[in-house]
Amino acid sequence: QPMTAAAENHENGLTLAPNPATTHMGVRARGFMRGSLVVMDADGRVVLRQSVSGDQAELDLQGLGNGLYLVRLEGTAVMARFIVSR
Repeated sequence: QPMTAAAENHENGLTLAPNPATTHMGVRARGFMRGSLVVMDADGRVVLRQSVSGDQAELDLQGLGNGLYLVRLEGTAVMARFIVSR
C-alpha cells in the first residue's frame, strides 16, 4: 500500500500509514531503525514485536482488535500512536 500525504501521521520521528489501519500499516522513520518495533495496547501490554533494520517496515496488524495502540522503537523515545479500525 502506498503511503499518501493524507494518511500520514508524523509523530516523534515516525510516519505511520494508513492511520487508522485495518490489517497492515507501514512505518517510516526519519533515520535508520535497528532493533525491534514494539506495539503496545492501551493498557501497556506488548501485543506485537517485530525486528526492523532500515528506514521503513510493515506491521501485520491482523491479530489485533479494534482500538488505540502505541508503536515504539525499543530502547528509544521514538514512538507514535495509531488506531486499528475495521
